[in-house]
Amino acid sequence: MGQLIKLGVRTKNCRHKNVELDLDLRHVICQTCGANVDPFEWIVSVAIEEDILEARISRLKQELDGLTKRKYNPNKPKQ
Repeated sequence: MGQLIKLGVRTKNCRHKNVELDLDLRHVICQTCGANVDPFEWIVSVAIEEDILEARISRLKQELDGLTKRKYNPNKPKQ
């Protein structure tokens, strides 16, 4: 077996969050269920999850900005 990197995607019951990468053989192995995961599908799943998290962070920042503006603008009536 080649050089391995353990990282943290998905079958029916396992999301393959805990994976090991074999850099020499270019395999992605789920450490939770033992599945050999398609590397491209794993990358796509990680990218999709990253997009979802970025959108959530953006919404939370907007919400925080709105709350901050209301807190520091006492003349504005509360809704």
